[in-house]
Amino acid sequence: MLRPHHPLTPWGFVLPALLLFAFAVLAPTAMTVWYSTWSWNTNEPLATRPAGLRNYEVALTRDVRFLGAPGNQEFVARAARDGDRHPLLASSLANNLYYLLLTLVFEVGVGLVLAVLCHRQLRAVKVVRALLFTPMVLALTIIALLWRFLLRADDGIVNVLLRAAGLAGLIPDRGWFGDQSWALTTISLISGWVYCGFYMVLFTAGLERIPREIHEAALIDGAGPWRRFLHVQLPLLREVGLVSALLCITGAFKAFDLFYVIGAKDGAPGGSTWIMATWIYKRAYGDSDLGYGAALSVIFTLIVLGVTLLFRALTRGVRRVEF
Repeated sequence: MLRPHHPLTPWGFVLPALLLFAFAVLAPTAMTVWYSTWSWNTNEPLATRPAGLRNYEVALTRDVRFLGAPGNQEFVARAARDGDRHPLLASSLANNLYYLLLTLVFEVGVGLVLAVLCHRQLRAVKVVRALLFTPMVLALTIIALLWRFLLRADDGIVNVLLRAAGLAGLIPDRGWFGDQSWALTTISLISGWVYCGFYMVLFTAGLERIPREIHEAALIDGAGPWRRFLHVQLPLLREVGLVSALLCITGAFKAFDLFYVIGAKDGAPGGSTWIMATWIYKRAYGDSDLGYGAALSVIFTLIVLGVTLLFRALTRGVRRVEF
């Protein structure tokens, strides 16, 4: 038994966590990297053979659905024949980045606005906060099925209400999930509806931390609500905003179940809703090519790691606010 002041005593406390981390994270990661160097088709188990870096070469230079690969004429011609958008715009990476930008607006941006509005002493503000947070309690599977029903092209409740209000011209010709220009935006709006309440709670907690004396000083100086928001609340919410943005970025790259249940698992319509997670799933399990799917997963992990490190580098100079 180790003594309290023994040099190895701290390691004894963290050893269970390290073993769990190695079993749940490090080992699967190493196995994925190993599988990515094999040609492994589950439909032909006896045809498994080493592939070296060929899977990575195909993913980086020829897979128009993954990173774009606009220089490969075969893939470009196939995309044009299928009626898809430009290969760069139809790639899952481009769709992921577009989805990320929209969720930053619809989730973090709207959450900030809702937090500021609900921070005022309004009637039934607790009830309003509870209602806005309710979608977070529901499973994404239920939410996806709900919005598939509400946004059906012919008899969806949203379209029926728009027609009744004389706004039928706003409805896409092929429905909200059937139009290439609207499908990904619609899914982003649904994600914003789900998570804006979560970010509202984060920003509300940040607003509660701001001392009342600062608001009173701004009022004495004659600052109105808009100036107090721009020059008092917003700067003091900087740390909460950075944390929220980082959570939103990682969440956008992890998105899968909402796309899958809504019906965008096959990239319909026209490849406009492929994201990196659904494309990896399709290649690994839909096409039964686990080796190539593992290579895509490794590249995807490196992309997410690079985006996270870039975000940390860009926000490193932000000073911490102390009250």
